[in-house]
Amino acid sequence: MKYKTADKYFEDLYNEVKDETPEFEFLDDEGVKVRLLEADGPKITNKRRIWADCTKLSDKIRIISGYDFVITFYDVGQLSPTALKILMLHEMKHMGWNDGKPVIVPHDLEDFRDIVESYGPDWVTTL
Repeated sequence: MKYKTADKYFEDLYNEVKDETPEFEFLDDEGVKVRLLEADGPKITNKRRIWADCTKLSDKIRIISGYDFVITFYDVGQLSPTALKILMLHEMKHMGWNDGKPVIVPHDLEDFRDIVESYGPDWVTTL
């Protein structure tokens, strides 16, 4: 699979979600750096389609790259703008900060409770 820097659409979407969501204030307050990538194909893990993922970079890679997290989108061209926005929200909710370092926030369900309550459990394929 090949990767590229995500296009401006994803950057704008990231900033829109960040600005609309008070829980993400720490991203600016702590100077968190996030790299957005697009993959040229789908990701399948345990027979399940993975639309995107969020990775916390190791201390060594953070020093080399200047980034704290990477969010990668896998062949999401067929998703609606609404589904893409929720997907961005979902991946951003994995980003946390503790004692000056990035941490991954795990799901509180198979998804995040507030996303399921707002958009339903099948939001990625129904919106």
